[in-house]
Amino acid sequence: MEVLRYMVISYLMPSERGGLDFYRSFADKMNRAGEAAAKAGLTLCYHHHSFEFAPVSGGRPIDVLLERFDPKLVKIEGDVFWMKAGGEDPAAKIRRLTGRIVLVHLKDVAPGTPVTYQEMKVPKEAFREAGSGSLDFPAILRACAEAGVKHYLVEQDHCAGSPLDSIAKSYRYLRSVEV
Repeated sequence: MEVLRYMVISYLMPSERGGLDFYRSFADKMNRAGEAAAKAGLTLCYHHHSFEFAPVSGGRPIDVLLERFDPKLVKIEGDVFWMKAGGEDPAAKIRRLTGRIVLVHLKDVAPGTPVTYQEMKVPKEAFREAGSGSLDFPAILRACAEAGVKHYLVEQDHCAGSPLDSIAKSYRYLRSVEV
């Protein structure tokens, strides 16, 4: 029985973040960690939020990371909410990550949610169950299939009511989507 296949670096605390040189160094460390993980039969992934899409000193952290991560050693755990919050079209971004994105968090975005790179400033009401916001899930799921995504995770940073009701609502909607 498989117990563990992926290890995910899920968040960089604001105090850990720096300029583009920080992300270059971080990516190099991730590559070394990815090599060690691969030797143990694991896949190392990086999960982004919106801060990686922010312009910094003539570049963006996400671009530095993707440029420097060895695609054989470090994969991406994408999040369609944070892609949109960072100003990206999730389906288009997922397609550009073909072969590199293996896990995807699925949650929706309230209509009218502005682009923000400060994830702590996103209003709790912006997080919605799949199918109850502004994202085009049929297009996203097609892009995921084309890009080789292995696993989907319904994950909510915040939900208005019961977490169990929230996940059930997303599950029912996602099962109804024809791709």
